[in-house]
Amino acid sequence: MADEEVKPKPKGGCLTRLAVFFILLTLGSFAVALYFVFQPQSLADVDSGQGEPLRDISVTLKESLERGFPVTLKEGEINAWIAQRLVAKQGGLLSGAASIDAVKVRLEEGVAEIIVARTVLGHPLTISLYVKVEHSENVEGSQKELKFQAGPYDSDFPSLLKGGRFGKLVVPQGFMTLVFPEYEKLAAAFAPELEQGFQEMAKIEIRKDRLILNPIHAQGAVTLPSSY
Repeated sequence: MADEEVKPKPKGGCLTRLAVFFILLTLGSFAVALYFVFQPQSLADVDSGQGEPLRDISVTLKESLERGFPVTLKEGEINAWIAQRLVAKQGGLLSGAASIDAVKVRLEEGVAEIIVARTVLGHPLTISLYVKVEHSENVEGSQKELKFQAGPYDSDFPSLLKGGRFGKLVVPQGFMTLVFPEYEKLAAAFAPELEQGFQEMAKIEIRKDRLILNPIHAQGAVTLPSSY
């Protein structure tokens, strides 16, 4: 009897299993990321300023600039003032299904996080934008630059910067272009105060739970990031 023909083993079996593994890993990572995007971050640690006397921040900034003395704004009074002043309106395609519930500022050492809490189709969501202020000196005097980031994810990858949060997920700076127009609208609602507090003040310090604004030194223009 002739020897039975030995069928060759299929090639690429290990590569196929490896490819399937990476596809499943990618899909799993995407599902986990999407889960955290739809989980609103907790605002329990943010001081809303309830029960504290509310001063008019616009008047306070004007007096600081006119008299040349620094002013310290606490996180609570900033958020209480925003809640009093801001009338948020949701437009566009989601005008009937979405609403902006609150805008809050969390002040950490060197970084401010501007948080927008909203409800979309009955589900609470949050987005946030990180803001830093860097100072420098040149022949034109003191200069300030706003940076919409909170530093690199890791020291080994300094170019990958944290831009903000979608829900509980910290996202790279480039993703913030998706929501930056909304922050521009918020900035327009507070244009006079932002000009007094950021454009005209010479030195800006973001500390834990407080913002220190100083008009004494030579004034310089605020530079916005070119990516926006």
